[in-house]
Order: sequence, then structure tokens, then C-alpha cells
Amino acid sequence: MFFLFAIVVQAVETMSFRIGMRSIQFRNLPEQRILISQDCFKSGKLSCLAYSAVSKVSLKRFEGESYGGMNPGSIACSKSASGSVVIGIDSQRNERSFCEFKDGSLIDTGTLNYYARKNDSDR
Repeated sequence: MFFLFAIVVQAVETMSFRIGMRSIQFRNLPEQRILISQDCFKSGKLSCLAYSAVSKVSLKRFEGESYGGMNPGSIACSKSASGSVVIGIDSQRNERSFCEFKDGSLIDTGTLNYYARKNDSDR
């Protein structure tokens, strides 16, 4: 008798961004559409305020309000997730916005926008 075991390995890409004077490592989890700071991984699991925000973030109560063309992920960060928007710069000098939480964890504002819309459509 033969058994076939399939091991699913998620591709993990690491990225580095300079935020202020700090160089911060991030993990990109494309299957989950998450770009999150490396320090959120504890014992192989995600555990930080940035990751907790993914399941709670929403834009629903801000519909119809004008924010002058602001990035919806930035609105989700500051208004729904109680974070602060910061800008990271990679080695090619590309800029990306992140949401920083009180525990120092960071998540891409695009990730927050995606999950805010997903959460709102699921509720």
C-alpha cells in the first residue's frame, strides 16, 4: 500500500523598508494578500496587533464621507484600526504606506484596504 503525502509550502518573500531611521523586515504572504512586519511571527505563528486588525478592520461606517482622495487603507488604519500611517522606502527608493500599531507591528495599508472590503462584504 502506498501513501502519497502532499506538503503545501507557502512561498514566503521577505522585503525590507526603511521607516524613519529604522530598517524593518517584512514578510509577503501572497496567498493571504498580507504584507506584515517580520516581528509578528512568533513560534511560527502570526501574533501582533497588526495581524489582529485584519479580522476587525472595516470601512463601512466611513462610506459617503469625503477624505480628499486619501488611500482607503490609510483611512482604515487611522479610523478603524487605531493605527498610525507611516511611509516606508525600499532599496529602489519606492515608497509604500504602512499602518503602525502600539506594539510596533506594521502592516501594508493595501492589506488593510483589501481586508476591510472583504470583512464588510462578509458581514
